[in-house]
Amino acid sequence: MNAVTSAQKYTILVVEDDADSRDAIAGILAFAGYDVVTRTLGEDALSVLAVDGIDLVLLDLMLPDTGGYEVLRRMRELEDIPVVILSGLSDPQHKVHGLRLGADDYLVKPFDAEELLARVDARLRRVRSDQFISVGDLRLNLTAREVFLRDVPINFTRRQFDVLVLFAASPGRAFSREEVLDAVWGTRFVTPRNVNEQIRLIRQRLKNAGLDKDIFQAAPGLGYRLRF
Repeated sequence: MNAVTSAQKYTILVVEDDADSRDAIAGILAFAGYDVVTRTLGEDALSVLAVDGIDLVLLDLMLPDTGGYEVLRRMRELEDIPVVILSGLSDPQHKVHGLRLGADDYLVKPFDAEELLARVDARLRRVRSDQFISVGDLRLNLTAREVFLRDVPINFTRRQFDVLVLFAASPGRAFSREEVLDAVWGTRFVTPRNVNEQIRLIRQRLKNAGLDKDIFQAAPGLGYRLRF
């Protein structure tokens, strides 16, 4: 199995109630270089998706609490990220139903490690874009999801990166916290405090990397704007 390069470091959420299957899938992904988060219940998976930086979801349909199709439907309300269904249900009607609900792929169990990794890599490749954003001394590589300050790399979580991209793409524009929630989280299910916390963490990482000024300015009565 090929390891993931540092420029392709992604976090994958595995939603699977069977412990043996869950551990096996997580092991395959971790060995290939992915960060892995696992959950047994659909409701727990939805909670993780609402607050953490997840790049792709592997979703089992037969969950003990909320049905897999319902979890998929609600995931689509929270995040526009790749979702691959993993299921022992091989009937075409199940595949069609899952794809129509918004799944990006459907992989029938049992499957081998190489096929799983190939499907995951294919989904992640399709969401990458060949774009760069430069603002002041910052350079954002949207393809690799990397940030550089005067050629020094800075590590951000997926959510922090997306917040920074939103502001860097429109420097000087004031964004309300609600606009940030809609653009980055895709929902207002989380509170504006999440925006404040992510910007606080971004500020801290930029400062630790050597940026000697606060580029996020408060917009009174609204939210924040980015000025370099």
